[in-house]
Amino acid sequence: MRKTCKQLHKILKKGKVFDFEAGKDFRAYLNSFSNFPDNGIYYMFEEGEAGHKDKRIVRIGINRQGTLAHRLNTHINGTVRNSIFRKHLFRILGIEKKVFQHIQKEISFCVINDPDNRRKEIEKKSIGEVSNCRACMPSRNWLGLKSETKRIKESGLWNVHHVFGEDRLNNNDLKYIEDNLVVAKTVKKGGGNSLFQ
Repeated sequence: MRKTCKQLHKILKKGKVFDFEAGKDFRAYLNSFSNFPDNGIYYMFEEGEAGHKDKRIVRIGINRQGTLAHRLNTHINGTVRNSIFRKHLFRILGIEKKVFQHIQKEISFCVINDPDNRRKEIEKKSIGEVSNCRACMPSRNWLGLKSETKRIKESGLWNVHHVFGEDRLNNNDLKYIEDNLVVAKTVKKGGGNSLFQ
């Protein structure tokens, strides 16, 4: 078990856990909150998957073009052409509707703001960190084990690039993640009660 990976999971546990239950209205749901970042890193979790005595990270990603909200929306409401995550799922489930339903019901995520434009670096290191951690192995029932992609099955991540890489998180990276973690204290735009309780 890698102590750094355990620390990463411990930090993320403090963050707001979002989900895709809003479905077709997901983009509007994210944009309704004042501190949802324009740019950042997301760490996905999947129902039934555990690591370090908590939810296990199953995918790590960033926004490269457009906003983070737009990127996340392509996963739930996009196609296999603009979401590699959807493509991985589609190759197993075979029908776009089933892909939508799986993401809506089974996937959740935490978000890290990226004020210093470090998301490519943090993404690469995070994938290397988690994929090399024995405590983050998938359960016997994990959907990804049905994938034809060897790196997905062996790593327990819905990622291919940077899997089993040598780049790992250090203490400065963990501090950056912790300092920029989006937490539950989020105020809805335009006033009113917070939707994050």
